[in-house]
Amino acid sequence: MVTRMSLPARASVLHETPFHRLTDHGSYLELVRSAEPYPDLAALEAEYRALVATQASFREGRRGLLVDLREAKGRNDPAFEETLGRWRKQSLLGFTPLVILVKSALGKMHVERHMRADGLDAMVSDHEEDARGSFRLSGIQRRVVLEDLE
Repeated sequence: MVTRMSLPARASVLHETPFHRLTDHGSYLELVRSAEPYPDLAALEAEYRALVATQASFREGRRGLLVDLREAKGRNDPAFEETLGRWRKQSLLGFTPLVILVKSALGKMHVERHMRADGLDAMVSDHEEDARGSFRLSGIQRRVVLEDLE
């Protein structure tokens, strides 16, 4: 069973569909992929078009992105891989740090391969505490934590 850490009180949902939830935590965004499969490639295209448009205004400033893929179901048919490949980099580019959370060591290897192919610098982890900790280490979460203590 996968456990989830609770969301800070100041988090706000920017985008929510059966496929993804994008939450603004102030200094970083969190994108959670659900287990819901895309019914077809048109749904995948529409979802990523809307997601990338929502993310656009957050790329300007220094913001991190935590992507939680633990519930995603694997799919490797060529048409799906090609379509997702066109959108993956667009949805991840411009966020620092970029942290991707996966369920297993095999998932970690798979995502690391995609990050290398896309030329993206990302921390990929199968441990939630390590993934969230990378934001604290980079200083990206410091302001949110200090505000919560007041």
